[in-house]
Amino acid sequence: MACLRRKIPIVSSMGAANKLDPTGFQVVDISKTYNDPLARVIRKRLREQGIDRGLNVVFSPELPVARTTELQGRVPGSVAFVPPVAGLVMAGFVVKELLAAEQIIGGDDSSGGGS
Repeated sequence: MACLRRKIPIVSSMGAANKLDPTGFQVVDISKTYNDPLARVIRKRLREQGIDRGLNVVFSPELPVARTTELQGRVPGSVAFVPPVAGLVMAGFVVKELLAAEQIIGGDDSSGGGS
């Protein structure tokens, strides 16, 4: 919260637990997250501190796989290939932000596409 108050750029990763689709990760403001139990907790704690936006996060809108009676105990907390993708998305965002700050590339290129 100190970074937010001091206007220091920060990006954080939200939950990857019980998610199976690594292609859904995106970088958005914390206020735009949904279907993410960890993000819900973080939003609540930030609101308690008077902060409702301004934190960039990596999140996936995919609904977490629910534990049913049939699957109880067999749904992993994280599938090995999903969290690394969230980290790569975050790294790409940071590199683009640094390059934009140095005016090497245009800012706010959220298209993800290159030439």
